[in-house]
Amino acid sequence: MAPQREIPGFYWDEEKGRYFKVESSKTAPAAAAWSSDSVKKRKLDVAATAEQSRRLALVKNRIKRSKALNHPLMGGFFVREYSECPRDINASAYTHGLTDRGTFRVWNHDVRSNMCIKDMIVTPGDTGNGPCSSVHYWESTCPGYVVSGLVPRSEETGRVHNSYQQPLLFRSPYISVQPRFQPVGLPTYTISDIQFSEKTDLILATAREGVHGCGLLAGFTRHPRVSPMNLRIRFTLDSQKVPAFRNLFGSAGVIYGANTVCAAPASSDYLCMVGTTLGLTLCTPQGDAHLTTPLSNVGSPSPWEFRDVFAVTLQASNPNNVYFGGRPGVLLSSDIRQKPSAWSRIDVAYPITHLKPVSEHQLLVSGLWNKLSVFDVRFSKALPAYSSSQVKYKPSSRNAHRAAPVISMPGYKNAAHIDIGLDYDKDTGTVAAAHDDGTIALYSVRSGLRLPCRDVDQIHQETGPICGVHYHTFVGDKMPSLFVGDNGAFRVLSFKGGMDDPDDDQV
Repeated sequence: MAPQREIPGFYWDEEKGRYFKVESSKTAPAAAAWSSDSVKKRKLDVAATAEQSRRLALVKNRIKRSKALNHPLMGGFFVREYSECPRDINASAYTHGLTDRGTFRVWNHDVRSNMCIKDMIVTPGDTGNGPCSSVHYWESTCPGYVVSGLVPRSEETGRVHNSYQQPLLFRSPYISVQPRFQPVGLPTYTISDIQFSEKTDLILATAREGVHGCGLLAGFTRHPRVSPMNLRIRFTLDSQKVPAFRNLFGSAGVIYGANTVCAAPASSDYLCMVGTTLGLTLCTPQGDAHLTTPLSNVGSPSPWEFRDVFAVTLQASNPNNVYFGGRPGVLLSSDIRQKPSAWSRIDVAYPITHLKPVSEHQLLVSGLWNKLSVFDVRFSKALPAYSSSQVKYKPSSRNAHRAAPVISMPGYKNAAHIDIGLDYDKDTGTVAAAHDDGTIALYSVRSGLRLPCRDVDQIHQETGPICGVHYHTFVGDKMPSLFVGDNGAFRVLSFKGGMDDPDDDQV
């Protein structure tokens, strides 16, 4: 019931729903609410309650939050003692302790000033004198070559430097286009992606174009050659495990380009999965390639759902479940043991550039139009993978089937770049994502919030978005380090863990 208007000299009784005239306590019935003494006592009680509330508000404003609670790790533990645990305590503690541990260059800066690192991976290794880490990358000035080098890191301070770095030699790989895979020369082509296969100890590289416009896959082994003046890892061709370069022809003889590669785990029967312009290709350790896209006739186009695959990943618990997507804006879920007609898709309604498994059923999906989200495939509406009618899709017709993410990261900025850096670390729950303005940002997959980090927020590449972003855990470290390829150099950021370092005193 709405509060009644207060009339001077009258009392409103809510129980009886009527006004009573205030009477003297001598004439009013005993314990009557409208007696003059009861009304005066009630007014005094209301005034005392209001005064007490005002004083409590003043005291509350004088209480200041302890500075210790602002620390992500210490404050998180204190908050957990007297309330619920913050969702981002692990991620915030990690990013708070992430500090710049130096940069190193593989090429001379004066000669390679226009170099822009396009993609990179970091792998563990052993030089014979102890464990080490090596970086493998390709860059803009020589897009047809993969370069490798050791990470010069001091074991005492954990910082990187340029003491051991010498210019590395290019290893010009051969390309095969004949049925017998005979080398035909050293043509110029553009590498699209590189990954490391722990199963076979191979560096896998894909290229979008070669001779005749073919997409190809390369497999290299790592052979460290150590000397006082030359500490580096060279790529050598391994013709025993996989042909040096393999043109990826489909089952119908269609030639196409390779955009990305995903290395398969040891429990899988395949070497890797390659995302191409026509769909998903499965590659075996023997060098056989099988295009999974359904083609009705020789030279016929594949269904629009399978075209221009830019991202491929595997389910964490089952390597036979493959997720892939690309330009059409659909996330395809496939069991490679079944036919493509049994596969399903989820419409995300924007072109997909990266896929990272967060858990058994959750995927981190990034794409154009400033989209970075976490989807749960269990709660997303699944549709048939493709339609046999080959009807060209319309974006407006897919709005009704658009999947809703469980976590969104509105701070992510990438409007139109397909080749842009992004990596996810499962242990810390953090995402390192490059923005199209040349900066790097860290996000939490549990809340979607951007995590502040002084040294990461200061990174900026003037030549465009950063493409090389990679998490790697050094031998002997408990927390991963973040590698960023910006301005032609490799920057390493590691978790300091609260240890004092005189080199980090500068702000």
